[in-house]
Amino acid sequence: MEQPIARKEIVTDTYFGTTIADPYRWMEDWKGEELKNNNWKRN
Repeated sequence: MEQPIARKEIVTDTYFGTTIADPYRWMEDWKGEELKNNNWKRN
C-alpha cells in the first residue's frame, strides 16, 4: 500500500538562540481538512 505524501511547510521557532524547523506543524491541527483527507486515504 502506498502512503500519501505529506506536504512540508516552512515554519521555524527559535529557542534560546537555536532555530528549530518544524515542517509538519500543520499536522497539529487535527480538525483541519487537509489532515482529515490524508487520514481518509490511508483507511
